[in-house]
Amino acid sequence: MNYDEEYKRAKKGSGTFWKPNVGSYTVKILEEGTERTQEWEGKTIEKLGIPIDVDGDQYVWSVTKANSLISTYGQLMAVGKFKGKLKGETLTVVIMKQKGRDGREFNKVTIVEAAKLIAGDQ
Repeated sequence: MNYDEEYKRAKKGSGTFWKPNVGSYTVKILEEGTERTQEWEGKTIEKLGIPIDVDGDQYVWSVTKANSLISTYGQLMAVGKFKGKLKGETLTVVIMKQKGRDGREFNKVTIVEAAKLIAGDQ
Protein backbone atom coordinates (compact mmCIF):
# COMPACT_ATOMS: atom_id res chain seq x y z
CA MET A 1 0.00 0.00 0.00
CA ASN A 2 1.30 3.45 -0.91
CA TYR A 3 0.54 5.51 2.21
CA ASP A 4 1.62 8.79 0.61
CA GLU A 5 -0.88 8.38 -2.24
CA GLU A 6 -3.65 7.17 0.08
CA TYR A 7 -3.03 10.09 2.42
CA LYS A 8 -3.25 12.57 -0.46
CA ARG A 9 -6.48 10.97 -1.65
CA ALA A 10 -8.01 11.04 1.83
CA LYS A 11 -6.86 14.63 2.38
CA LYS A 12 -8.85 15.81 -0.65
CA GLY A 13 -12.05 14.99 1.19
CA SER A 14 -15.04 12.98 0.17
CA GLY A 15 -15.96 12.58 -3.46
CA THR A 16 -14.93 14.86 -6.26
CA PHE A 17 -16.39 18.08 -4.86
CA TRP A 18 -13.94 20.95 -4.38
CA LYS A 19 -13.62 21.81 -0.69
CA PRO A 20 -10.97 24.53 -0.57
CA ASN A 21 -9.20 25.73 2.55
CA VAL A 22 -8.16 29.32 3.18
CA GLY A 23 -5.81 30.43 0.41
CA SER A 24 -5.51 31.52 -3.19
CA TYR A 25 -6.18 29.11 -6.07
CA THR A 26 -5.90 29.12 -9.84
CA VAL A 27 -9.11 27.49 -11.09
CA LYS A 28 -9.69 26.51 -14.71
CA ILE A 29 -13.33 25.99 -15.65
CA LEU A 30 -13.66 22.86 -17.78
CA GLU A 31 -17.38 23.02 -18.65
CA GLU A 32 -20.24 25.51 -18.37
CA GLY A 33 -21.83 23.66 -15.46
CA THR A 34 -25.01 21.75 -14.75
CA GLU A 35 -28.00 22.98 -12.79
CA ARG A 36 -29.23 20.68 -10.04
CA THR A 37 -31.13 20.75 -6.76
CA GLN A 38 -30.23 19.55 -3.29
CA GLU A 39 -32.54 18.83 -0.38
CA TRP A 40 -31.25 20.20 2.92
CA GLU A 41 -33.14 20.63 6.19
CA GLY A 42 -36.47 20.30 4.39
CA LYS A 43 -35.65 22.93 1.77
CA THR A 44 -34.82 22.60 -1.92
CA ILE A 45 -31.63 24.46 -2.78
CA GLU A 46 -30.78 25.32 -6.39
CA LYS A 47 -27.14 24.70 -7.26
CA LEU A 48 -24.75 24.84 -10.18
CA GLY A 49 -22.14 22.07 -10.51
CA ILE A 50 -19.12 23.29 -12.48
CA PRO A 51 -16.31 20.91 -13.50
CA ILE A 52 -12.96 22.55 -12.67
CA ASP A 53 -9.24 21.86 -12.60
CA VAL A 54 -7.15 23.00 -9.62
CA ASP A 55 -3.42 22.25 -9.79
CA GLY A 56 -3.99 19.32 -12.15
CA ASP A 57 -6.74 17.75 -10.02
CA GLN A 58 -10.32 17.73 -11.30
CA TYR A 59 -13.31 18.50 -9.11
CA VAL A 60 -16.89 19.71 -9.26
CA TRP A 61 -17.40 23.16 -7.78
CA SER A 62 -20.88 23.11 -6.27
CA VAL A 63 -22.22 26.67 -6.06
CA THR A 64 -25.54 27.70 -4.52
CA LYS A 65 -27.62 29.99 -6.71
CA ALA A 66 -27.98 33.39 -5.04
CA ASN A 67 -29.34 36.85 -5.80
CA SER A 68 -26.24 38.88 -5.07
CA LEU A 69 -23.14 39.89 -7.01
CA ILE A 70 -21.00 39.30 -3.91
CA SER A 71 -22.07 35.64 -3.78
CA THR A 72 -19.89 33.04 -5.50
CA TYR A 73 -22.73 32.43 -7.94
CA GLY A 74 -23.09 36.16 -8.68
CA GLN A 75 -19.37 36.51 -9.29
CA LEU A 76 -19.37 33.53 -11.67
CA MET A 77 -22.36 35.00 -13.52
CA ALA A 78 -20.47 38.30 -13.89
CA VAL A 79 -17.56 36.44 -15.51
CA GLY A 80 -20.02 34.62 -17.80
CA LYS A 81 -21.79 37.85 -18.74
CA PHE A 82 -18.68 39.86 -19.58
CA LYS A 83 -16.66 37.02 -21.13
CA GLY A 84 -19.61 35.39 -22.89
CA LYS A 85 -18.81 32.00 -21.34
CA LEU A 86 -17.32 30.23 -18.34
CA LYS A 87 -15.81 27.20 -20.11
CA GLY A 88 -12.09 27.66 -20.61
CA GLU A 89 -11.77 30.63 -18.26
CA THR A 90 -8.95 30.58 -15.69
CA LEU A 91 -9.84 32.35 -12.45
CA THR A 92 -7.98 33.42 -9.33
CA VAL A 93 -10.14 32.36 -6.38
CA VAL A 94 -9.34 33.64 -2.89
CA ILE A 95 -10.87 31.87 0.12
CA MET A 96 -11.03 33.56 3.54
CA LYS A 97 -12.84 32.59 6.74
CA GLN A 98 -15.55 34.97 7.90
CA LYS A 99 -18.15 34.94 10.66
CA GLY A 100 -21.81 35.35 9.85
CA ARG A 101 -24.36 37.26 11.91
CA ASP A 102 -25.17 34.02 13.71
CA GLY A 103 -21.51 33.60 14.73
CA ARG A 104 -20.86 30.58 12.49
CA GLU A 105 -17.76 30.58 10.30
CA PHE A 106 -18.05 30.23 6.54
CA ASN A 107 -15.79 30.52 3.52
CA LYS A 108 -15.85 33.96 1.90
CA VAL A 109 -15.04 33.52 -1.79
CA THR A 110 -13.60 36.28 -3.95
CA ILE A 111 -13.06 35.71 -7.66
CA VAL A 112 -10.47 38.34 -8.55
CA GLU A 113 -11.46 38.57 -12.22
CA ALA A 114 -15.14 39.01 -11.30
CA ALA A 115 -14.31 41.78 -8.83
CA LYS A 116 -12.52 43.69 -11.59
CA LEU A 117 -15.37 43.19 -14.07
CA ILE A 118 -18.05 44.19 -11.56
CA ALA A 119 -16.07 47.28 -10.43
CA GLY A 120 -15.65 48.35 -14.07
CA ASP A 121 -19.41 48.05 -14.63
CA GLN A 122 -20.34 50.47 -11.82
